[in-house]
Amino acid sequence: MSRKWRHPVFECCSINETTAKKLCRKQPTLVLSHTETQLLRTYPAGMRIDSSNFNPVLFWSFGIQMVALNYQTEDAALHLNTALFEQTGRCGYVLKPALMRDRSHVMYRRFNPWGKEFDGLHVLHVHLTLISGQYLCPANPSAGSPLLDLEIVGIPADCVKHKSKMIQRNGLNPVFQVRSFLKIIKFNSRIISILNQLIFFK
Repeated sequence: MSRKWRHPVFECCSINETTAKKLCRKQPTLVLSHTETQLLRTYPAGMRIDSSNFNPVLFWSFGIQMVALNYQTEDAALHLNTALFEQTGRCGYVLKPALMRDRSHVMYRRFNPWGKEFDGLHVLHVHLTLISGQYLCPANPSAGSPLLDLEIVGIPADCVKHKSKMIQRNGLNPVFQVRSFLKIIKFNSRIISILNQLIFFK
């Protein structure tokens, strides 16, 4: 990925997740500027013999347009992928945030997803109350003890996890009453962060 070398816009570069992570860590602004004019694809490493997936949000945050996943494994990564494309009615295309494409944006060519401070970007404050659930364990409602994990997945500055207390032996109608306060960086009306809710039984 050299600044001097210009490739035709229809050419696509494919790199595995290990190489992509290394590039994103060592040269974040170069990756962002490269994906402004060139297509870049990343795919799961060959060591994933169990067909597991990586977190795609990391690569979307760096402007990587094509993040290949193992569709045979329905896991959190695949749910995040579905959530992103739900925003546009599953058309298969989501426009990048303005700071990655609009030269007039205050953070254009200054944005680094690894950063801690983002001058010129708005912060979205979310107050969330998870009240209860119903029929979380329909097979045996009195045996399940649900526990709720709430996670914001996004750029590192946004990532946060909250865990509810376990509701003992009530899979039918557990009352959680979990109150969470979340701060999310807002990228010009588009939010990269995605809320991921997981319910566990013990």
